[in-house]
Amino acid sequence: MEEARAMLDALMGPSRNQDQATKDTETPDFADEKVCKNFLVGFCPHDWFTTSRRKMPPCNKIHSEVLRDTFEAHPEVAKYRRAFEEQFLKYLAKVTRECDMFIGREKIKCRPKGSGGVTTRMPPDVQEKYDALQKEHQKLVKGAEETADESLSRSEELTRQALEVEQELNDYQKRYRFEFPGEEVCEVCGVRYASQAADNPDWHERASHLNGKMHHGWLQIRQKLQELKEKERLWEREDYREEQKANGKAKKPKRGKTTSSDRQRSKAKRSRSRRNARHKNRNSRDPSEKKKKARRLQLHSQAEERETALTARQEMLQREHQKVWEDLQQYRQKHNDKERNLRAFVRLAQDAFSMVTELQESFVEQTRRYQELSQRVRAQQQEMQQDILEAEQVAALSLQCAGELKSVLGHARDMSSAGEEQWKQDAHRLQEQLHNLHANHREAARTVREFRQADDARKQEEDRRREEQAKQAEERKKTMMERHGLVTSPNIIRQMAQAMVGIEVDKIDQKNRREKRKLRVICDVKTVRGIAVNQVKLQWSKAPYREWSEKCSCDLSQVMSLGYAFAARATWLFPDQVSPHHCFSLQTPARSFDFICFSDNDVEALVLVISRLCTRIRGWPLHGGVSSHAKFTAMKGWSKVQAACRSNRNQPLSTYLREAAEKMPARPSQLPRVPSPDETDEEEEEEEEIDEDCVVPLALFLCSLVSLLYCPNEVTESRSLVVRG
Repeated sequence: MEEARAMLDALMGPSRNQDQATKDTETPDFADEKVCKNFLVGFCPHDWFTTSRRKMPPCNKIHSEVLRDTFEAHPEVAKYRRAFEEQFLKYLAKVTRECDMFIGREKIKCRPKGSGGVTTRMPPDVQEKYDALQKEHQKLVKGAEETADESLSRSEELTRQALEVEQELNDYQKRYRFEFPGEEVCEVCGVRYASQAADNPDWHERASHLNGKMHHGWLQIRQKLQELKEKERLWEREDYREEQKANGKAKKPKRGKTTSSDRQRSKAKRSRSRRNARHKNRNSRDPSEKKKKARRLQLHSQAEERETALTARQEMLQREHQKVWEDLQQYRQKHNDKERNLRAFVRLAQDAFSMVTELQESFVEQTRRYQELSQRVRAQQQEMQQDILEAEQVAALSLQCAGELKSVLGHARDMSSAGEEQWKQDAHRLQEQLHNLHANHREAARTVREFRQADDARKQEEDRRREEQAKQAEERKKTMMERHGLVTSPNIIRQMAQAMVGIEVDKIDQKNRREKRKLRVICDVKTVRGIAVNQVKLQWSKAPYREWSEKCSCDLSQVMSLGYAFAARATWLFPDQVSPHHCFSLQTPARSFDFICFSDNDVEALVLVISRLCTRIRGWPLHGGVSSHAKFTAMKGWSKVQAACRSNRNQPLSTYLREAAEKMPARPSQLPRVPSPDETDEEEEEEEEIDEDCVVPLALFLCSLVSLLYCPNEVTESRSLVVRG
């Protein structure tokens, strides 16, 4: 409402609701107290420096272009303009005086040349090239390390390219690395900036400062002040002439050439006459004006003396500050030299330790490789010995066959010549049998060798698979330990920061209506009868969340209990509109405060912070409070289970869990494992029968245990289920 009224005042004027007759008899709109006179005759600088460190308070008056046009078109604009410009001159003089005092303080704080050490500063385009070269250098170094084992020539090529890029980076650093050039203070706005460096002309903050909003604003203020001072001198001349005319002593100006000294004397004479006339009028009106004048002169002289003493004191402090700063720089230089030497020594020691570690690792690796090589050589020797034994057996069989063949041939030779043809056929047949025996023996030896190689490969594959499974189990254990540490950690710094900044919630008022509010926690200390007392409150505010009233708060020291989920009133007031795990209530002796959050993180932050603060204030745990993230997660999970039970025909928890267990498929850990090549189909069938027999009784046993804990009335039914299982 107030914003709309202010907009109408700016567009139509403060007297928009008055009739025309009243407007004609009263003062014009632009002369109203609600209108900013500085804006009419110039500008209003209150809105210029809202984001700077030296911001001005906002101007609550009307700034309207329509009123400015009305002011310019008014018949008595000259009279109003002079009055408004005199006010504007006083305001600008005050603001400029404060700025000059700030400039004096900033000059004392200026750092001399070399106080900032050696720095590196690059233009934006050069900085982009430098960053790109750094990324390329890292990529080349990484590629050289990865390809070192594969290709030595490729690794050397990448290393050479990385050295070239590193040399280019060093050239950039040498070019844009220089000593801190010192600081200066702008005489217009009082902003400190770095001076131009002799060895780096590109680094100069003065150019960017002169283009800044603050410098332009103060430059416009000082130019306007100088312009109004010139007008003030013209006003004094006009007043003097009018006064001379009124007294009948006006003189015509002399014609001819006048010098600067004549003009100064005439100006001083006119100012003295005006002062005398003013003093005469004041003395005629007030007899005590002389005493006031003497008192003002005395105060003026005292102020000048104090200003002189303050200036001398500032110069002395500045000299002492410069001397102390130089001593401090010398001490810093010595300390930096010592620190540099110490770092160099530590770096050498670290390099030595790293070299020893690398040598030890390489020795261990060489020993391991030698053991593997010796094992492989022994295995090959055993295979060769086995082949030799087999060859000896084959040779013995060959000799035996040859002996049998000789006996057969001798027997055939003794036979009659009529059976010579038959004897030749038998000899040929025996030779073929001998050849077949040799071929079968070679095939059997090759088959045995292949089987042994396959057996060795299978054993190696099994060893590798067992190592991978052990690594995966260790990684899973490590992940579970990290997750357990995060869940059970009592640290609530993140939730405390979120609660102190403020969280948007829906608050239930006394008429059971939902209202959007921003809720925050305030931890403060107040003094009661000279004793510091901790004051912890829960405070809320309406949109746009700028006003925080003491009436809209809850003292956490008065909280008796905290209700979460189905223990909160909001869950029962709006059963179909809100989630139970987003609701919580605070019960005090006077009333109950009910809130509805919009996310799990918001309700967790508020519940944890309120529980911890109430426990700290009272000295004992809060009834219904939650002390850690793990307990809150458990409560949230059980609230969701309870909500599911209530939404599903309002059935008991044991029945709901039993139905879920019967519908749930077998877990991957309960499925039969992949059989090895040595296992038979009968063993696989036995394992599947054992797994199927164990899953259902275990699920029924868990359901009966939950029934025993949460539903004692159904113990008999659960026991019967276990017996049947």
